[in-house]
This record gives sequence, C-alpha cells and structure tokens, in this order.
Amino acid sequence: MSRAALLLSLGATVAWGFWAFALRLAGDKNYYLTVLSSTIGGGLLMLIAFLLQPNYSFDWKAVAWGFCAGLLGTSGMFLFLGAMSSGKTSVVVTLTALYPVVTILLSHTILGERLATHQWVGVVLAMVSLALVASEGG
Repeated sequence: MSRAALLLSLGATVAWGFWAFALRLAGDKNYYLTVLSSTIGGGLLMLIAFLLQPNYSFDWKAVAWGFCAGLLGTSGMFLFLGAMSSGKTSVVVTLTALYPVVTILLSHTILGERLATHQWVGVVLAMVSLALVASEGG
C-alpha cells in the first residue's frame, strides 16, 4: 500500500469514526431529519470541492453511479440510526463496520477480482468476529 493510500485510509477511518459518533449524538427522535441534514451537509461540502478543483469535467457515468451510491449510502445510514437507537452503539458500530466484506464479495463475484488464501481467511475471521460481537453470551 502506498503512503498516500495509507494516510487517506487512516483519514477516512477517523472521519467515519467521528461521523458515527456525531450521528449518535444527534439522538434517535427523528431519523429523517438527521439523515437529511447529514446528506445535505455532505453534498454541500462536495459541491464546493468539485467547483474548486481545477479543470473539472462532467461525466454521466460518475453521476449515475454516484447517485446510486448516494441512495444506498443514505439507506444504510437510515438503517444504521435505527440499529443504534435499539442497540448498543459499541456493538452496532462494530457490526456495521464489517460492510467491506460485502464489497469484497461483490468485487470477487461481479468484477472478477481474485483473493489470495490469506484474504479469504480474513473474510472468514471477520464473519467469526461478527458472530462473537453480536452474541449476548457471557
């Protein structure tokens, strides 16, 4: 992994950590308002960033898939808020943080990306961790 990719990944991790915490602080009285304000805030930030970039270009494919991603991301956020209001934040955040497993499986199945044996072991261990974190045993 390049240094840039590592730093950007760590930045995303920190931003998403604060994102989930901020959503929890928003409370669970009105998911619609929380998701709406979060989406508008992110959209405004990205519009400014898009307009400030030099030599920006318009691409319909990027718009179409970005729109789909927005629908899915907003749906996920809505479901995430419902889960946080009915469960422990520490457990909900841990379980939903395993979403990359879905991405990995889709990339393997649809895009034909190959995984090494140790990567498959990682996916299996992630699923085991899901079961352990979700269990109520003691």
